Amino acid sequence: MNETKSAAEVGLPILLLALGLACAQPPRSTPTAEMEPFRKFAGTWSVKQTGWFPDPAKPVEFVTDCEISFVLGGRVLQVHEYGGEEVELLGKRGRWEFLGYHSWDEKKRKYINAGFDSFWGFAGLAEGMADGKEKVFTFHLKLLDPDIGNPETTRGVWEWRNEREHVFTLYTAGPDGVEMKLWENVYTRR
Repeated sequence: MNETKSAAEVGLPILLLALGLACAQPPRSTPTAEMEPFRKFAGTWSVKQTGWFPDPAKPVEFVTDCEISFVLGGRVLQVHEYGGEEVELLGKRGRWEFLGYHSWDEKKRKYINAGFDSFWGFAGLAEGMADGKEKVFTFHLKLLDPDIGNPETTRGVWEWRNEREHVFTLYTAGPDGVEMKLWENVYTRR
């Protein structure tokens, strides 16, 4: 019997292990000051998701719900996208679910994050920094392609626009080597 598990069931233990290994530091009971800029992201959101692959001329669009909250004593920001209608991506059909975890690596002095989704189950591991105004967070991600096992390097930009909206955009190299949008999430507060 082929039992389907949610991203939460499959991804959480692996993501926490990845974050723990990346941080390589003892746990703390209080969050670091570097996590404070993420407080504004906490809440319930509606997410318009748009993907420009495999054919940029035919983007895939769908809407999901999202809960963003702090876990592990405020040291880690959890992003959980779920629900919505069934969608088809790269020949697979189902409901989108995503789990992402964001934290601060004191040794590297960088933000780190990891994520899984319900379609490919791949891990995205990233490091990044905030701009001086703490409104734009830029990450360099390594996505593991589950079909061929090759890592793909991408750039993710998480932009705080205002109390009602923020946007996450994922960029990758296009066929001509020029950077192009791969995915964009527009979050609207509920």
